[in-house]
Amino acid sequence: MSTPTDADPIGDRMYGASTPEVPSSADVISNWTEYVHGAEPRYAASREVAAEDHETFLLSAPMSIDTVEQPTNPIEQFAFDCLRRQVVTYADFGILLNMLAQVLPQTKRTRERINMGVTSFAFQTGAYAFGGEAGAMTNVGTYPLLTRLLAATVNARCSGLPFSTVTLSSNLQTGLHKDSHNHPMLSNIVIPITRWEFGGALWIEDDSGNIMHEGMRGRTLDVTPPYVLFNAHRAHCTMPWVGNRCVLIAYHIRDGWRLSDDCLHRLRAMGFPIWTGHVTEDPYM
Repeated sequence: MSTPTDADPIGDRMYGASTPEVPSSADVISNWTEYVHGAEPRYAASREVAAEDHETFLLSAPMSIDTVEQPTNPIEQFAFDCLRRQVVTYADFGILLNMLAQVLPQTKRTRERINMGVTSFAFQTGAYAFGGEAGAMTNVGTYPLLTRLLAATVNARCSGLPFSTVTLSSNLQTGLHKDSHNHPMLSNIVIPITRWEFGGALWIEDDSGNIMHEGMRGRTLDVTPPYVLFNAHRAHCTMPWVGNRCVLIAYHIRDGWRLSDDCLHRLRAMGFPIWTGHVTEDPYM
């Protein structure tokens, strides 16, 4: 993989219809038996879409049912069907978010819950780095097909940008922080997967900015399709919003070179364009 350029010093917006009615997760789960017996999925979207439709992601990597994990639950089955059709839409993500909301809130840590009455959670998968170790997150093994789908979605929007980890963030407002353990040379990627009414921009530390936040000078970056990039080593946070704000956040761990050969091969095969270069010294040695 070629060497990436340095992360943007602050942030960039990338430029490039109404969302279809979303069936309930109960409707999707009720078809689990039909899925298992080979029936066509009722709710996976058609691949015939306009090229400028930012609510549709065309997945370029074909999937052979003989070479990937077989679905073991309704969430995995729905992800499998999207991968097989090589397309996923905002409506599809609405279904997945509803399904995940039923299984994640009891076990997943969240930084903050906002918009009382709206379910807030995060689903994270891909690589992790902690201390002097790196490896694959538990969700890579628990939800391998959903992991593939999220990686494919990021690649569909911004092919060629390295990332090792994806977070599906549903209605989470993060406080002011820096992601100091992310790779210093690579930008974070934020991709909208729902439409919300207004607000929800990123506030990013910027000495030349004109928006003060908690005693710091910065500027805001609207989170709009197709995606935005920003330097997560600068202090940043999510501004308030109205509506259902769900995004995919892709980033690269700091120490990709720590991944074992087997783990690296596994994650790359699932669609993560991991970069293992830029090793200067090991602070844990």
